Amino acid sequence: MDSAFAEISNPPSPSGMANTSSDALAESDDCALAESDDCVREVRRCIEVIRDKLNYDVPTSIATMRSLEKMFANIVEAPDEPKYRRIRLTNPKAARLLGAKGVQPLLVKAGWRAAVEQMEEIWIHDGSLPLLRTTRQILSSLAASDAAAHAASEIVRAQNLAKATKVKLDTLADIKADRESYMERNGKSNGAQSGHGGTHKAPIVNAIEFAPAVAADR
Repeated sequence: MDSAFAEISNPPSPSGMANTSSDALAESDDCALAESDDCVREVRRCIEVIRDKLNYDVPTSIATMRSLEKMFANIVEAPDEPKYRRIRLTNPKAARLLGAKGVQPLLVKAGWRAAVEQMEEIWIHDGSLPLLRTTRQILSSLAASDAAAHAASEIVRAQNLAKATKVKLDTLADIKADRESYMERNGKSNGAQSGHGGTHKAPIVNAIEFAPAVAADR
C-alpha cells in the first residue's frame, strides 16, 4: 500500500492489536458477503454519498473510490500485516482522503474505528474481512464504471464542442462572404453611377420642370 494511507514507525504491541489478530479475523480470502446483506446495503449507501449525484465531481469521486479500494485491497491481500489496518492522520494524503465527503461513514460501516494512540489520532480496522472484501469489490466496480461513463461523456462533449465550433466558423465565413459580395456589388454600382451621372440627373430635373405644364394642359 502507498505509505500515504498506512504509515507506521512503530507497530503496535500485541495487546494493542488484540482485536485485529489473525485468529480474530480467520476468514477465507475467497469469502465475500451477498448483496442482500444489511451491512452491504449500508456500505452501498455510504459509497453513493461519495459519488454524490447532485454535486458530482466525477474525477474527484473516482480518485476517492480508487484510493479506498487500494487501501482495502492491501488488507484483503495481506490480512496479517498490521500496518495496512492503520491510517495515520498525520499523513497529509490520508488526512485529505478521510476529509472527503462520505469517507468516514464508509470506513465505520466497513469495520474501521477512530482511536487515539500516543496522543495521535488514527483509524484502525478490526472488523469483518469478508465485508471489507465486498466493499473493495463494490468500490472497484463503481470506480471502473464511472470512469468509463465519464470518458464516454467527455468524448461526446468534445464532439459537440467541435460541432458548435464548426457551425460558428461556418456562420462567420458566410457573413464575411456576404459582406464581401455586397461591397463588390455596391462598388460596381457606384462606379457605374459616377460614369453616367449627368444622364441620370437631367431626366429627373426635366420631369420636375415639365410637371406644372402638363397639369395646366389638363
